[in-house]
Amino acid sequence: FYKLALFPFHFWCPDVYQSSKNETAAYVATIPKLGAVVVLVRLAAMLHPGMEVTNLFAILGAVSMTGGNLAALVQRDLKRMLGYSSVAHAGYIMLGLAAGSAAGLAASTFYILAYILMNLACFYVVCAISKDGENPTLDDLDGLYRRGPALAMILAVAAFALVGLPPTVGFTGKLFLLSAAWDQGYHWLVIVAVLNTAISIYYYLGMVRHAYTGESDAPALHVSRGQVVFGGVLAVIVLLAGMLPASLYSLAARAAAALRP
Repeated sequence: FYKLALFPFHFWCPDVYQSSKNETAAYVATIPKLGAVVVLVRLAAMLHPGMEVTNLFAILGAVSMTGGNLAALVQRDLKRMLGYSSVAHAGYIMLGLAAGSAAGLAASTFYILAYILMNLACFYVVCAISKDGENPTLDDLDGLYRRGPALAMILAVAAFALVGLPPTVGFTGKLFLLSAAWDQGYHWLVIVAVLNTAISIYYYLGMVRHAYTGESDAPALHVSRGQVVFGGVLAVIVLLAGMLPASLYSLAARAAAALRP
């Protein structure tokens, strides 16, 4: 839970994101969380739907996604905002673990892979617009559509995915999670997750609003062709994995079925 930044073990996450180098924060925001979900999925495979432990998973998930999203609403530092976003997404992942079924485990596995992709795309833009390694703020996104149109597009795709809008992988991942939780009777948790998705629209799409409607006198950003290609590939994968999720989800489903026949 600590590694995943799930409430109430989340206190380190925004501070570490904000105080570390941009590239380090990108690493901390992705790979360690994959390891945490791998361990939790294997542990959850030994549980059964409706147990006290899975109910605790559901409660912690609801509090985590709500607290993370509400705290992110008032942030101006992009990395600190993404830190609280991680807290919220940890709560979303708990939907599948609370469900305790093979479908729930597969959904959590699929979603953490999706989260790594869309979070990497977002942090890629954060690193690209940073001035001398400083922490960028929302105001630094102003006029990005003009100063770095490719970066603005990558940011838009990442933000739409983190919200969970179609046709991105974020939408598909959340759909799997919500379906798994609903099938196991966690209707209240699904409602909380949907409301939190609505809350997150404000700050995720706020980044896009700054990038496309804000104005700035800052000079154009110099980004190499290789960097643009790398970011573009991430954005394309985020879209394709959302429109064609069968292959990736089938791998997660087979793994979950092996753990929980």
